[in-house]
Amino acid sequence: MSSQNTIPLDEVLRARTAVLEAVKEVEPCPDDLNEAWVDIELKDGWKSRTVVVWPKSPASTGLPLVVYFYGGGFMTGNPNMVLAPARGFASLLQCMVACPSYKMAPEDLFPAPMHSSWEVCAWLSEPAHLNKGLLKNAKAKVDLDLGFVVGGVSAGGTIAAVLGGIMTASALLMSDILGDLPALKSPITGIFAGIPFFMEEETVPDEFKALFRSRKENDGPEAQLIRPMISTAKIDLHSPWCSPINLPVNKDDFAKHYPKRVFAYGCEKDPSRDDAVVYGEWLKNTMGVDIRQSMLPGEGHTAWVTPKWPTCHSKIIKETTLDGMAWALGKDWDKSKELPY
Repeated sequence: MSSQNTIPLDEVLRARTAVLEAVKEVEPCPDDLNEAWVDIELKDGWKSRTVVVWPKSPASTGLPLVVYFYGGGFMTGNPNMVLAPARGFASLLQCMVACPSYKMAPEDLFPAPMHSSWEVCAWLSEPAHLNKGLLKNAKAKVDLDLGFVVGGVSAGGTIAAVLGGIMTASALLMSDILGDLPALKSPITGIFAGIPFFMEEETVPDEFKALFRSRKENDGPEAQLIRPMISTAKIDLHSPWCSPINLPVNKDDFAKHYPKRVFAYGCEKDPSRDDAVVYGEWLKNTMGVDIRQSMLPGEGHTAWVTPKWPTCHSKIIKETTLDGMAWALGKDWDKSKELPY
């Protein structure tokens, strides 16, 4: 893609085509899992095409829910990109996993990706929507008392962390932030933020500026795309829909309502590495929020995704992802099993 001020539409469309090609031949659903698609209609009529994955023979009927968002710079991607880790979560962690689509730029500019993701989570936060619909005849049901984790990678990781902040704004009745968007029916209990983007140097809190070095230290082609992404998607770096750190509340109020377990990971050679670092350090100063962080040595902007790109299916990326999600859910997983998918 170009490194000019904005990314031309034809380049975005080519990138979307490349993603579709990469996931064109998704492997069939494994024998131990069920998968189905559901359309979640938002208030403006737009429909989020969402794939749901769950164990065919669950250990118990009630399962926690994981909502997992794909990445792609808020402009490309689709739920099949994260179907591989979703299958891993459902199989090894015994949970229900929903991977939604969301509105993307340049057709739908900021904060549309986040707004649409929030609406999808609001719909999923009412268990009856799945239990009496898609799962009506299934052995498994959603039980949000067992956990409601929102996660994702890259842009999806940003969305997950942001939605935790918006839950705080909703609980504090901050109508100027939430507008006419629906409230959650059940609270998010955990966040999984993989290789997220939150800020640029001018919006890093003063006390953390010394930590924010990765844009310069990893100033390669990926770093040159960050400003064009911001310009193309019209991202407001000062908005709480861009980063939970921007939420205008005191730390005590934030801690009361932000999800209580947060996992964030970054990659050493990623230009966005220190977004995860600053986010984690900021949360460490927030009493009542339990933050766990991981840094993958020698890796660039890397996540466990469906296409068989070697760096995206390494032992370290899969184990880091499963460890983080297990911890967010309050579960353990059997590391003696072969890493799947």
